[in-house]
Amino acid sequence: MQNATPSIEEQVLVIPKREIDKLGYFHGIRTDRKIFLNRFFGINSETLGLGFNLDSEVTRFKWMNRSDAEKDFQHKQLVVYVLIMYKNEIIRFSRGEETSLRDNLGKYSIGIGGHVDNKDQDAFHKGANAFAYACLQCVKREVLEETGINVDKNQKNLTAIGFLNDDSVKQGLQHVALVLLLELSTREVYQTENQIVKPHFVPVEKLADDFSYYEYWSQLCIQAFWGRKLRIENQIVRVQNFELKHQSSIILIVGFIGSGKSVACKLLEKEFGYVHVRCSKIMADIIGYESIESLERRSLQEAGYKLVHSENGHDRLAQGIIEFMSRNPGKHYVLDGLRYVETFSILARKLNKPITIIYVDKLIENCWRHHSDSIHINVKPTFNDYLTMIYHPVEKHIQDFRPIANIVIHNNGSLNSYLSTLREFFKKEIN
Repeated sequence: MQNATPSIEEQVLVIPKREIDKLGYFHGIRTDRKIFLNRFFGINSETLGLGFNLDSEVTRFKWMNRSDAEKDFQHKQLVVYVLIMYKNEIIRFSRGEETSLRDNLGKYSIGIGGHVDNKDQDAFHKGANAFAYACLQCVKREVLEETGINVDKNQKNLTAIGFLNDDSVKQGLQHVALVLLLELSTREVYQTENQIVKPHFVPVEKLADDFSYYEYWSQLCIQAFWGRKLRIENQIVRVQNFELKHQSSIILIVGFIGSGKSVACKLLEKEFGYVHVRCSKIMADIIGYESIESLERRSLQEAGYKLVHSENGHDRLAQGIIEFMSRNPGKHYVLDGLRYVETFSILARKLNKPITIIYVDKLIENCWRHHSDSIHINVKPTFNDYLTMIYHPVEKHIQDFRPIANIVIHNNGSLNSYLSTLREFFKKEIN
C-alpha cells in the first residue's frame, strides 16, 4: 500500500458512495462481480487485459486529490486487492515496519494492492477506457513494486473475483476494493519493499491453519472464496503458557456483541457449576431499573455510560458485583458484561483475588450475523445498526481487554464446533 501522507498533486480514483449503495448495501465481499464491473467500468468480462469491453459510457468514477479524499466520506477511494496464485498455492506475507496499515503490522496477508492514482492514468485512454486502464496499470505497478513479479511476463490469468466493502473502521469507510486473482504462469516471488516481509507460497488448504492471524481483509477473502473447502477451526491462545486450572475460581469473559461471550458464560453456568454474574443486571439494579429485559439495548447502553461516568461510578459497579457474589455463594464465578478495564481493576483490588480474563475474538461480520440470528424480530438489524451498537462509547472499550487477556478464544467455526471447543477446553482446565 502507498504511504499514508499524500502529496498535493496526487489524485486517486473515487466512487460516490451513493452509487455503491444503489446496488444494495453490503459489508464484506460480494462475488456477483459482473454487476459491479458492468455498472462502474462498462466491462462485461471478468478477465482483465485486452478483453475489456469499453463500449459503455461510464461516469461514476472521478479523480480527486488524495488530501481531499481523506476527508471525504461521501466518496470511497478505489483500491485494488490482488491475490496471487500459482496452481493451488497463494502468496502470503506479513506487514513490515514501513506499512501505513499500522493495525496490521506483523499480521499475515494474502492481498497486494493500493490506490488507483494518477500515476496509472494514460493520455491515450479516455472515458470508460481511462478508468479500466488505470485499474489494470495499478495492478501491474503494485505487484511489481511489492513482489518483483512482472505481470505482463508472468500472467496466466488476471480475473476480477469480487468487490470488498468494509465499514467497520474509518479506513474502510473511505475505501472500496476491487479484488482480483492473478494466476501466474511460473512460480516466482521476490521481496522488493519493506512494507511486506517474507513473501512465500502457501497451499490454499493451509490458509485455515492460521486464520486468526490474518489481517481482516485477508480473512474476508479466505472465508468468501475458500471457506466452503476449508475447515476453519476455533483456536485458544494462552498468554505465556497461562493455565486456567491454577486460576479458575473467578473468570471474566469479554467480547463484542455476537462474539459468543454469553454462550461461554452459560456453558460455564450450566455444565461447570459457575455462578453467572450478569454485570448489566447489577448495573441496572444500581440505577433503579426493575427489569432490563424490557429495555432497548440503546437505553441500557446510555444508562451504563451514565453510571460509570458518574462520581465513583466504577467503584459503585465493582461494589455491586461484590455484593451480588456475597448473596450468591459458590466456588466459582463467571462475570459477564463488564466493559471497562477500570471497573475490572477496582474489582480485582477489592476482591484481592486473581481474575482470569478470557477474550472472545470473532470476525466482526460473523458477530453481526450471529447477533441478527439470535434476535426474534421481523426486521433484523443491518450491519450499520450493529456498528452503531458496538461503537457506542460504553461498548467500544471492550477491546481494551484484549492486550491484558490471559486467554484469547478465536471463535471461527460454527456454534456447535465453538461449544465443543469450549467444553473440551474447560473439562481439561477447571478443577
